[in-house]
This record gives sequence, structure tokens and C-alpha cells, in this order.
Amino acid sequence: MATHELEILVSSKTQSSSILSADWEMETGAISKTQSSSTIMMTRWLYLQYEYAIVTYDMDGFIAWMSADTRCYFAVNASLGANWVYFAGNGDHKLTVDQELTSYGSVETDAKNNYLQTTRDPNGRMRVKVPSFQDVKFVRMYIDELSPTTIYEFWPTLFLGREIDFKLAAILGAI
Repeated sequence: MATHELEILVSSKTQSSSILSADWEMETGAISKTQSSSTIMMTRWLYLQYEYAIVTYDMDGFIAWMSADTRCYFAVNASLGANWVYFAGNGDHKLTVDQELTSYGSVETDAKNNYLQTTRDPNGRMRVKVPSFQDVKFVRMYIDELSPTTIYEFWPTLFLGREIDFKLAAILGAI
């Protein structure tokens, strides 16, 4: 069985090699129907970055093992010079009818606004699919600091190879 290690480095937003990073933004929007649209909210998104060492791979989803459900969105990139492609929940912060993430192309704001409210299985794991295979080298999972959780493990799924590891780990965990 494959082993996965996650190294967490806390650093400033300007360092491109950071695995855990903070993204502070000022957003203007209405918090409730009774508040004006000029309300200012501070949101903070942290991300975990998974990097493949040499080449890109076709990816079909994400797997995470975490301590609690959270609000999140995802981004993939084939090279650091390319645009990120963002995935999140639909307008209800859920997966689509086909149990897939919604693609927001290169528009990160739409992914933030339509974050996914995760639903873990009884073992604390979550698996989500993307609408189509993505050629990736860099993968990020953004987590809303307002819904904190501990991420024990996170990785993209490559075809079904990782799914086999995921199911085997679930079987071994039940023994």
C-alpha cells in the first residue's frame, strides 16, 4: 500500500513554495437579507498544496481524511505559469446530482462563494469527483478558517489507483 506524507509549512503569501498559506481578503457583500450590501467581512482561506515531483497526471477527484466537516474549495494547475482551475460546491454548497464538484474555470471568487460544505463518511473520510479528468501537477484544497478542522491526509485521485488504496485503508481500519 502506498504511504502518503504531508509536510505543513506556514509561510507568507509571497512564497510560492509554501504548502500551507493564508489568503486574507476584504469582501463586500450582504451577510443577511436585512443588512446592506456595503457590509465588509474578513474571510481567511488556508490551503494545502499537493505537488507531483516530475510530470503531470490525469486526476479525477480528491480524497481527504479530516477531523470534522468543513467549508472548502479546490484548485488544480498543470504548471506554475498556467491558470488555476477551481472546483467547489453548487449554489447550495453541495455536490451536483451526479455527486461531482462544480467547475468554476479560472474564477476563484465563484469557487469561494460556492464553497463545498463537506460530508464525511463514518470514518472521517471524504471523496469528491471532478466533472472531467484534469491534467495536474499542483493541487490545492482551500479551507475556510471559520469552519476549522484538522486535515490528516489529502491527495488527488488518479484514475482508480488511489481509490483502491482508499478502500483498502477503510477495510484495514475496520479490522
